[in-house]
Amino acid sequence: KSGSSLSMSAIMQEKAQPEEEEKAAETPSALPSDEAVLEQWSGLARKYSHMPRLASSLQSGNVSVREDSGVKFVRFEVKNEAQKKWVEDKLLREMEDYLRRSLKCARINIEVAVPEETGSEERVPYMPEEKAKVLMDNDPRVKEFISDLGLDTK
Repeated sequence: KSGSSLSMSAIMQEKAQPEEEEKAAETPSALPSDEAVLEQWSGLARKYSHMPRLASSLQSGNVSVREDSGVKFVRFEVKNEAQKKWVEDKLLREMEDYLRRSLKCARINIEVAVPEETGSEERVPYMPEEKAKVLMDNDPRVKEFISDLGLDTK
């Protein structure tokens, strides 16, 4: 703002706004129950029905609610790291604001996670080299065939 456009009323309004925000932040509100949070979570999925992949993750993803240090944390899982990063960059604050307003509680945070891959699943060979290695490991005849022909396998 330039000096000529400042007025006393504008200066007074700027000082009054932070005080009002501090008072609103200081007022304690009871934390909602886990059931209430999950009920509003389904409303969040309906809100983003125009984004099918996100809505699918919100509805079918693993959602858990925990309380820590007077704050409710809602953790939900998305399918991959790219989707996690996109949600964190584009929509996380908007989603938190929706939950906070609908539950009338400012102490709610959303955590986005990617499900951990279990080590029990076998990796499916994709490249021809990987497929050849699996064949050599599983069938001794193939290994003998390769050594008899003197094939170069790396």
